[in-house]
Amino acid sequence: SVKDADGVRNVVDIINSIDERVFVIISAMGKTTNALEGVLESFYNDQKEEALAKLQTIMDNHNKILANLYGYPYIPKKILFFYQELENIITVHDPSNRRYEMWYDLIVSYGELLSTAIISDYMKSREMSNRWIDMRTCFVTNNRYKDANIDIQTSSKRLLKIVNSSSEPVLIGQGFIGATLDGVTTTIGREGSDYSAAVAGAILNAASVSIWKDVDGILNGDPKIFKDAQLIPELTYVDAIELAYSGAQIIHPKTMKPL
Repeated sequence: SVKDADGVRNVVDIINSIDERVFVIISAMGKTTNALEGVLESFYNDQKEEALAKLQTIMDNHNKILANLYGYPYIPKKILFFYQELENIITVHDPSNRRYEMWYDLIVSYGELLSTAIISDYMKSREMSNRWIDMRTCFVTNNRYKDANIDIQTSSKRLLKIVNSSSEPVLIGQGFIGATLDGVTTTIGREGSDYSAAVAGAILNAASVSIWKDVDGILNGDPKIFKDAQLIPELTYVDAIELAYSGAQIIHPKTMKPL
């Protein structure tokens, strides 16, 4: 949904069209997660120059999107801060000091931090009031790195406190990421952003959770394979979970549970 500047504009237009208060969960931009995995591989193999070069490509891609959005070269302070943090991780730290999975979660999590910071800043440039939230301060997880589980009870207290103390009509948070009680960054595995949205919706007692994909909804077949795939307008939760377990990739059973 946010692979380029047009995608960002579209998401912001959708948010702007909603009259109710919304909590928006955003994924990383395009193939950023894969690209950050490449940075991680080079860093973990102690190929720091290669890691920095790969990081530069990621930064260039985000800067290009920013320039397209604003019509001139511009990088928000929060984005520059995240760039600097990533560069410091690569240049200062010894990869042997932590397990691979811990480095994975720390480095790969920046994809969502960057995308949400860009969208929040762009909305403000369009005079759309919003609050950017670091979900690592809200979603408390266990320390099962790369596939952490959210502690919903502890996370509820944190998320509700932030939401209830905010007056903005739009709150923007990252999918896919959280942190342990000690504040160590974690990621929550496959379909993490959808699951983040479902958990946030459940905690906040939302009227609805809408998950935006590149298809109109749940279909009776993969449209890449079956050109005449038909939209299923309504499903019970049980039927949706059954479809997911049977191989439908549109939504993961893990996402359905909190809803």
